[in-house]
Amino acid sequence: MSDRYIEAYRRSMTDGDGFWLEAASKLDWDVPPTQGWVDGQGWFADGMINTCYNAVDRHVANGRGDDVAVIYDSPVTDQQRRFTFAQLQEEVALVAGMMAGLGIAKGDRVVIYMPMVPETLFAMLACARIGAIHSVVFGGFAAPELAKRIDADGIDLLLDLAGHTGQQRMSLFAKRVAPVQATYLGYPGSTGVPNMDWVLGDDVVTPLGSESLYSERIARLPGTVFCFAPEVDYPYPAFADEMAQRPLTFGSFNNVPKLTPRTLRLWAQILKAVPDSRLLLKAPSFSDGGAVRLFGERLQKLGVDLARVEFRGPTGLTDMMAEYADVDIALDPVPYNGGTTSLQAMWRGVPVVTQAGHNFVSRMGASFMTAAGLPEWVADDDEGYVRVAVQMAQDRVALLALKGGLRVRLKALRGWDVVAHTRAMEAAFEGIVRA
Repeated sequence: MSDRYIEAYRRSMTDGDGFWLEAASKLDWDVPPTQGWVDGQGWFADGMINTCYNAVDRHVANGRGDDVAVIYDSPVTDQQRRFTFAQLQEEVALVAGMMAGLGIAKGDRVVIYMPMVPETLFAMLACARIGAIHSVVFGGFAAPELAKRIDADGIDLLLDLAGHTGQQRMSLFAKRVAPVQATYLGYPGSTGVPNMDWVLGDDVVTPLGSESLYSERIARLPGTVFCFAPEVDYPYPAFADEMAQRPLTFGSFNNVPKLTPRTLRLWAQILKAVPDSRLLLKAPSFSDGGAVRLFGERLQKLGVDLARVEFRGPTGLTDMMAEYADVDIALDPVPYNGGTTSLQAMWRGVPVVTQAGHNFVSRMGASFMTAAGLPEWVADDDEGYVRVAVQMAQDRVALLALKGGLRVRLKALRGWDVVAHTRAMEAAFEGIVRA
């Protein structure tokens, strides 16, 4: 292990905010020192679906370490209740924040297990600065070694945050390495893995009657399954009256794999039904001319005049959030809904037209808009999706009023109350362990 990494971590314990600029230069990461981690070029954890960002320092960055676990020690009567989070991947800092909320509220201890790689220094810093005085660093544990460690720690609940995504440890869960095992956040649906006991959902993404779609039992959180609490309070757009006079712009900032033929067909129908409207598509792939040509051709075949379509490539997070001011109505892809993307749009005053599908991933938009008290933006089928989009585009004055007050509306609701959501997570964990 390089001494410079250790030294940077030591400095973080005493150097406060200075660590972030120190790390950007000392660890040779390609981030402009004067910019720090505000834009982060994909590293910054802001904007993620999360449960308790208000509990951590406002400078927590993403960790991408492999083989990671976080332990939450919660005194329950005369015994210790421990919740272990394994294989966090990109959610390292996110879950450190949630655990910090649990620990701060109850005076408990947060312990994080992770490898010593540069990216995880930031998650370690997060834990240290919110009271996780005990951290264990390990690297590249093989499955048997990690299983033995989990067993030795006496874990009650092992929570997966990766599902079947990259670098997951589903084989560990399949063999059962903890008395109770659950999945949350990183994989929107059932894992189908033996010995995965629970999946966390809500009343919309996992409605009553959907139990047959899951190999796990369902623990439903109140409000919405994901709570959005952006790390930076981005200046809210000034929705002046003249904005109602500009051509109406529909938009999507979702990654291109979600732009299915069905999705493009629906969007083409909407553009046809709303004369002079425009479509703004922003995604990392659209920095490539080939991707722009491909999706342009697909839209043209559906009868769309490309003069009404704008493709934008990736930008830093701050600039990306500012670009939502150019969008009047967001269009959710089907059947794979937007997650963080939709929540970011709503936070920036852009309501989302969505459709309630038949499984978790196709009902996330419905969950968000229902939790926002806007169920009229949720369609039941393709025909209804087009109808809702057209209807919401008709009254520009009403739309502008909704946009102007959307963030205030969200802040007053449980789905955006990170403290309440953290308490709900506590209750869910306790209930799962005792079930």
